[in-house]
Amino acid sequence: MAAIVEKLDRAGVTLVSVRESWADTSGPAAISSSPSAWVAQQERARLLERLAAPRARLEKEGRHWGRPCRMSDTPVEHARELRTAGRSFRQVAVALKVPSSTIRRALCRSS
Repeated sequence: MAAIVEKLDRAGVTLVSVRESWADTSGPAAISSSPSAWVAQQERARLLERLAAPRARLEKEGRHWGRPCRMSDTPVEHARELRTAGRSFRQVAVALKVPSSTIRRALCRSS
């Protein structure tokens, strides 16, 4: 965001926010927005660093990063059987009590 504001400033554009009074780049508050943007960038970089270590560890261990799969192999096989029998994704989802998007994703992933 800081780069965009700087580019606009060089082009002679004055940025004024309706919500934040500090975001007016025409006055003295423009000086305070630059350090704020820098702090936000640094915090984002630190967050990514903190996430990189556990992700690398889990991947090294062969474990999954992120939310667990909603359906195990047994319900996926049951869903596949129901689809093969001619039932719609919606009908399979109702039968297994999961969202139809979960059924679609599980069947696409395991095919």
